[in-house]
Order: sequence, then C-alpha cells, then structure tokens
Amino acid sequence: MGLFVRIYTEFVAKKKKKEEPVFEFSEFNKEEYIKNDFRDSKVAFVAIPFGILIAVITHYMLSSGISTRIAMMVGFTSPILLIKIVPFVVKMDEFPIKKMFAPAITSIFTWLGAFILLSNPPFLDIASPVIEEFEIYEYDGNTWNEMNKENDEYLVPENSEFTITVLVLDNDEVEDVQFTIHSDNGEFIPVEMDDEFPNGYENRWQYQHDGLNAGEYTIKITATDAEDNVEEITKKFTVS
Repeated sequence: MGLFVRIYTEFVAKKKKKEEPVFEFSEFNKEEYIKNDFRDSKVAFVAIPFGILIAVITHYMLSSGISTRIAMMVGFTSPILLIKIVPFVVKMDEFPIKKMFAPAITSIFTWLGAFILLSNPPFLDIASPVIEEFEIYEYDGNTWNEMNKENDEYLVPENSEFTITVLVLDNDEVEDVQFTIHSDNGEFIPVEMDDEFPNGYENRWQYQHDGLNAGEYTIKITATDAEDNVEEITKKFTVS
C-alpha cells in the first residue's frame, strides 16, 4: 500500500511539473535595440526644430494682427503635420503611428516655450498693462487718510480734497494712463494726471481734486503700453 502511494505521488508530481510553463527570456538583440533607438532619436530631433518653426510662424501671425486664439490653435494642432514629415526621416513601416505621441508632445512643448519667449519683449508685447491697488485718500488739513469702502463703493466727504491713486504695471513700458470721471447726471469732471511720485512709489499714477459736490461718481481708468495694448477698469465712489 505504501509503495502504491509513493508511486502515485511521484507520478502526480512529474505530471504537474510537466504542465507548468517555463518562462524563458528572449535573447537581447543589441543591434536591433541600437537601430530602434537611433530611429526614435531622429524623429525626436525633427520634432524640436519643427516646434521652433511653428513658434516663429505664430509669432509673425500675432505681429501681423491675427488674433492670439487663432495662433494658439495653429500651435496646438501643428503636430498633425508631423505625420507628413516623419516619412521623410524614417520608414513608417518601421515606425508605427502609435509612436507619434512622443514626438508630438515634444513639438508642442518646444513650440510653447519658444512662443512664450517670442511673445514678450524685446521680440513682441501682447500683454495688456495691469491696473491694481485702486485707492482714494482724503486730506483732513494735516494728513492723507485712506477712504473706507462700503458695498464695493468708496465714500468721500463733500467738498473735501481727495486723491485717487492706482498702480499700473506692464512687462515692458506703460505709455499712458488716463482717468475719466463723470457724475450720475452725466457731467464730466476735467482731469489732469500726475504720475510724479517719490522714489519707492514708481508705477503709481494719481489724480487730485479740491472737492466735489454730493453725488455718485464713476471713474474709468485706461492704461496703454508702448505697443498700444489697452486695459481699463471702472470704479464707483460716492461724495456725501
């Protein structure tokens, strides 16, 4: 009985061992690896100058007055053209279409980096000025006090001397800042700008008035840079 059990156990073990698949590593083909790596590198090196070329094209599109949206669409869809260019570099039967994802991403990031560089001074300026830190100060005879804001409106005492200041920034140079003020009845208030501030307060512009009659007023601030990019903001204040 013991002999039968031993023979049966050995038979089952041999059968199980025979049925188990044996995994074998394929032999490493060094020449094939080098060939494929060289092929992929050639495609990658084509994608980089291609991205730079598209950046130059979109740069001239912007400088000729074409909208930024169209230029961006051209840039992001340009990798489609790589499908037509790659066959001049490698044989497409050796470079499956699914491998086009990597060079497409390379060309997009190359284009985007070069496009951002070319869209800023000294090459081009497409960014509008930034207007911020809108503030109103009242002069009480001794000092200037910043006015409080209620419900997003500033309150200024009637016939009190006050100053409106803003900070205007640009990636190149602010050419001009204009204030336009009108009352709720449509009357326009003459405005003379003053951008002369002491050291440490550069890029600030101000308008000073000896006092206004009671009423609601709207002020529009328009900033223009050297490339005629324009930014506007509108604020309201109440004199009471």
